[in-house]
Amino acid sequence: MKTLRLQLRFLIPLVLTLVAAAYLALPLMDSLTLRWFSRDLNLRGSLVTNALSDSIAEAMQAGSVARLQPLFNRAVQDERLVAVALCSNSEDLLLKTAGYPDTLTCGQAQLVAQNANAVYALDSGSVQVGVHTVYGADGPVANLVVLHDLSFVERRSQD
Repeated sequence: MKTLRLQLRFLIPLVLTLVAAAYLALPLMDSLTLRWFSRDLNLRGSLVTNALSDSIAEAMQAGSVARLQPLFNRAVQDERLVAVALCSNSEDLLLKTAGYPDTLTCGQAQLVAQNANAVYALDSGSVQVGVHTVYGADGPVANLVVLHDLSFVERRSQD
């Protein structure tokens, strides 16, 4: 009986300490995980921008931005890519895919993307906003706004 009481005297504070540590570490781990995924999604956005940059630069030079619509529509068939929009250097919206929210202007996207936590809330869920410069032969020609779905991050955090 004495040994059980002695064990409980040490085990109960140990269990309480572990529960408190886990409770306090959970938000830290969630924010760390979100930063990791945001960095990975930002790299993916850069890859998409690099893949589309030649076509965008040619269309901008020819003045026929509308011909990029089928290309953008094929690009957003990726399961984690919600929408893509093309903005001029003066922050005018030139072209967007169907999933791009009307409430997000090019200027707002630029501001959101500058935050460390570049998350924008939509009715369908949160998205990560990336704004990537498209370069042509003469320098920057436009900005590509890439919205990535964050629901998979939320599902992994819940797991």
